[in-house]
Amino acid sequence: MEKTHYDVNEPVVIVVTGPKNTEFTLTVTGPDGVDLPPSGERRTNQYGRHTFHLMGFSEKGEYRVTVTSELPEASASCFVGADEPDSSA
Repeated sequence: MEKTHYDVNEPVVIVVTGPKNTEFTLTVTGPDGVDLPPSGERRTNQYGRHTFHLMGFSEKGEYRVTVTSELPEASASCFVGADEPDSSA
């Protein structure tokens, strides 16, 4: 993801990079634990990239993006309409 904080309904861009023509599974999980589109199997292009342009998320909270393939799993989180939870509490 381009950044870690988004406004509600702000467009989100997810860029997956790795070896060219590599199959991977993308999972986008919303704050309620439900997987959202564009979750599913994809493939990087001949340059090793796959880009998702999302219209934005309508609910506030933490969204987790996980990429799995034959390579080690990678994940990232973004927060929509709110700051990160306070981990010092």
